[in-house]
Amino acid sequence: MEILPSTPLTPEGRAAWKREAPPERLHQIDQEEREKEKKAAFDFLTLVKSKPNWEALSAPEKTKFPESVINKALERQLVEPGAKANSFPPFAGR
Repeated sequence: MEILPSTPLTPEGRAAWKREAPPERLHQIDQEEREKEKKAAFDFLTLVKSKPNWEALSAPEKTKFPESVINKALERQLVEPGAKANSFPPFAGR
């Protein structure tokens, strides 16, 4: 059985692979995905914090992060939507 193909899987292919994968490999992949999410969140918050006066992110900067990372930061109230598009000042309640 292949560990995980190097080409992207369709959602159906990934589900089929997960049904057949050994539990320890599934656990390893879940851990890797969580670590990637944590790193992306940290990188996003670091970038936002580095902006003087909470300037908006440029289009190339914003595309570095999946919408899920930005949405989670908003949901967890780590940042809030700014007055300008793509600006994320820290949450005022903190």
